[in-house]
Amino acid sequence: MGAEEDTVNRKELKGSNKKVGLTVSLLAFIIGTYILAKEGILILAFIPFITGYLYSKGIKIGRFALKLKGGLGIKNIVVGLTWGIFIAGLAGSECGNLVPIVLVFIFFGVKLFINSAIYDFKDIKGDTLAGIKTLPVSLGKRKTRNLLTAMHLISHLALGIALIHGVLAFEPLIVLYSFICGLICIQTFTNTEDEKLLYRKLERTILVDGESTSILGLRIVASALIA
Repeated sequence: MGAEEDTVNRKELKGSNKKVGLTVSLLAFIIGTYILAKEGILILAFIPFITGYLYSKGIKIGRFALKLKGGLGIKNIVVGLTWGIFIAGLAGSECGNLVPIVLVFIFFGVKLFINSAIYDFKDIKGDTLAGIKTLPVSLGKRKTRNLLTAMHLISHLALGIALIHGVLAFEPLIVLYSFICGLICIQTFTNTEDEKLLYRKLERTILVDGESTSILGLRIVASALIA
């Protein structure tokens, strides 16, 4: 909140109370840290915390300064790496084989990279005015869309091959749903012409932000029917 581009990209934040957002974030962090500590993987709790701080605030020690924000695609890479490492670490905490952990990292890292880039499309106007070099601003809509589609296809191809060869648990429903949902999101939500329509915003929230939740629900229903 308070960033220059948000005056255009997120007008709904005007007048919002930062303390409320900070309180909710801290509460979520404390609960998450407690759960991860009980599982013996406390270090994972601090990965998004540290990278989030380095991205938004950065650190400065003498002449040395590090801030991840800025640069073409840096935000998308930070998001992909952060949550790819977090999810792979969570899923592979008791796995002795490094290969499936790497595959999970690549899959979720690419997926979160793509999702963050999709949200950049709706912020093109504000990012352009603020001089922020996001992928859609620098590469253009068509080239960015093609890049995201290629990344999506390659990551799911790799995951499909891993499933066939038994490297990962055989979950074709999850992979198929993710593949179809990802293609729909890339092709639909990189079109900013009808971005202001209420149903389009709701649809994006469900398909992009709610994809993991809907996949889990679908998996539970399918398992119950098969059983």
